[in-house]
Amino acid sequence: AVPGGGAITPDGNYFVYHEVDGDVVRVYVQQTGQASRHEIYSTSDKVMFSKQFSPDGQFIYFTAGTKGESTAHLYRIPTMGGAAAKVLENLSGPVSFSPDGKEMVFKRINDSAGSTSLVIADRDGRAERVLLERKNPKILSTSPIWSPDGASIVFGIQDLYTGGPIGRQRLHVIKIATGEVRELSQELWENLLRAAWLPDGKALVIIATRDTEAYSTRRDQVYLISYPDGVSRRITTDGNRYEPDSLSVTRDGAIFAIPGNRSSQIWSIGADGDASKAIQLTRGAADGRAGLGPMPDGRIGFLARTADEINLLVSNPDGSESKQLGTGFPFVEELRGDPTGKFFIFSTRVNDRNHLFRIDSDGTGVRPFTSGDTYEIDSSISPDGQFVAYDSAVFENGIGKYTIVRQPSNGGTPQVLFGGCMTPTYSPDGSLISCVKVGKPEICIISARDGTLIESHPFPVFATINFGIGWTRDGSGLIYIASEKEVSNMWIQPRDGSKPKRLTNFSSGTIYRYAFAPDYSKIFVA
Repeated sequence: AVPGGGAITPDGNYFVYHEVDGDVVRVYVQQTGQASRHEIYSTSDKVMFSKQFSPDGQFIYFTAGTKGESTAHLYRIPTMGGAAAKVLENLSGPVSFSPDGKEMVFKRINDSAGSTSLVIADRDGRAERVLLERKNPKILSTSPIWSPDGASIVFGIQDLYTGGPIGRQRLHVIKIATGEVRELSQELWENLLRAAWLPDGKALVIIATRDTEAYSTRRDQVYLISYPDGVSRRITTDGNRYEPDSLSVTRDGAIFAIPGNRSSQIWSIGADGDASKAIQLTRGAADGRAGLGPMPDGRIGFLARTADEINLLVSNPDGSESKQLGTGFPFVEELRGDPTGKFFIFSTRVNDRNHLFRIDSDGTGVRPFTSGDTYEIDSSISPDGQFVAYDSAVFENGIGKYTIVRQPSNGGTPQVLFGGCMTPTYSPDGSLISCVKVGKPEICIISARDGTLIESHPFPVFATINFGIGWTRDGSGLIYIASEKEVSNMWIQPRDGSKPKRLTNFSSGTIYRYAFAPDYSKIFVA
């Protein structure tokens, strides 16, 4: 189980976190430096998020949502266990207490009004008053934190501006007595997550991602922000990302955070999916997770982390003698391999846009494949290598409008095939393309020639939505990744609507990525 939603007591003696055990969420309190832990709460009908100790350390306040609902509520439980009492309804993120512990501030999303607001209430959730409200396209982002002197609150504002998928964010400060708001600094961030003040009030720490680094290895790091000038400095450089709901500071200035690292290696299994015969090919820390491109001669193209970059490598069929192909970019993603072995397609970020690039399989001929004001990330190459299908998006107020586009692999004129769909995948015979409907998860099967909608299917429950839908060798079944009790496998949904069946039989681990060999004789999984 993976710990999440952690926090430490102000005196630093205890910390709290939760783990997911099947359908049950369990909350634990543990003494700092000790191995034993005490379960204080469990639930099977709630999704658990952030936690915060009261300033006196006597209570834990946690946000949780009922499964199947979009709204989160605030609950309170004695630190050493007891009944959980609901304190507040409809809030987003953790609360932050005033220095005397009598009041707390939190963020609330008002969907009906298209606005977000900072709200102050007493520690029992009563006497609410709105401190600040912002309407779309400018909304409140990071959860607010109350300054140690009690005079101010720091929070983030996100601008869902026209033209981008991620509204840039800036830190702001509001004076409680006057309501005066100012920018803490003009620095732009792609996300601002959990934050906490240092005890002297001269700086705060925050889990965040700087502008342009959302698709890099530097995502979700801990930063120190000086106050009141707002100068930032990254203080974590260990190669991990940090759990977004877990950050707090003790009275003596010790920082509590939970690092996480998604380890992945490449394995080869037979086309029948028998995991007992799986062969491990690579032993890196993050191999294949961002892309796999098997080649017809048995070699494997894949993306892997090297130091602080994500690069394209090609290895022998047994995973040996990996050779890096120079793309000219520090971070690349969503690698696809030409089934005829001549080239790769990948996505990277250039001038605030994600675009596709082509590189020949010998590492030469790097060149742009798409350009302009659109965004392209996911693609699929036709079995004969003649065409590339990809999703192309334009954004307005943070909302993406997607189309499936087909373009000759030599860079000829693009052809729009189908609207409102993403993550295309060619069928084995190249006549069809699967894609996932945006907004209403649904599998669409379209003609690869002219984009005519051939059929549609409900999107499978628990399926991974961002990787797309693959195909069985004969084209009669659709393949997806789904997880059960923290173990993921590949499943087949027959196109005739009959019952799904599991293709792989892994008993542990997560499948981040898969790709069939060009002749469908084996499956490579990360």
